[in-house]
Amino acid sequence: MAECPVWSSAIANGFETWNKDDFEHAESLMKKFAKNATRISDWSNTKKLAQLRNDHSEYLDILERFIIGCATRTGVNTFVDSSKSPEIALAYSLLENVSVYVLNLARDPRSVACSWEKKFGTRKVVRKFCKAWKKRQLRLIRWAKSLGKRYRMTRYEEFVDSPEHTIREILDWCEVNPETAFFVSEAAASISWENQHLYAPANEKVLAEKKTEIAIAAPNEWRKRKNLPTHLLALLFTCPTGTRYILQNSSKDR
Repeated sequence: MAECPVWSSAIANGFETWNKDDFEHAESLMKKFAKNATRISDWSNTKKLAQLRNDHSEYLDILERFIIGCATRTGVNTFVDSSKSPEIALAYSLLENVSVYVLNLARDPRSVACSWEKKFGTRKVVRKFCKAWKKRQLRLIRWAKSLGKRYRMTRYEEFVDSPEHTIREILDWCEVNPETAFFVSEAAASISWENQHLYAPANEKVLAEKKTEIAIAAPNEWRKRKNLPTHLLALLFTCPTGTRYILQNSSKDR
């Protein structure tokens, strides 16, 4: 972030006198908030959210100053959080004058399990993440009740099947101009990195490559028979949420 002219100045707008220790302290506060947020199974419980807001007022104040700094620097008031963390989305929702739209981009737990196994190499870790997948989905489903129209679940399988259409629907849902002119076909896009200011934890590979010609396709390696043990592991540790997702997805395909 320090190397980016936009984010570095956005931070300076809200934290002019901060040093490295201050930012490390802020990161520590963020982790504590996320940890306590995951202990709440129902994020629509107003009493528990009020307590969470009170217990973490220092972190929420920092987050609000960061948002104000971003708005001041860029002149816009719509931002996409790239942390992929529901806990951070919850933190934003606890701020005054912030309207949060939560997009739950969910994927078949069997394919997710295969991806984790490829990355980490051990099924012990896969079991851990499968349990986390289930808890996250249950928490988001409960939260959806209080978010109402500001919550949307999009299946990864639907997205890769018709990317342009899906992105247009998402932009329309969150009340952003549904402009998709960067698509050259339904599953291919030509993009520019000018004025794009992503930073970790956005996908590191994407940031390193910064491709301008993008082809969107569904990976199918995970479907091979050799991955059946991992599929069964995913079904076991995400049941019944994972099973329900798969059945609903299958019904949409017919």
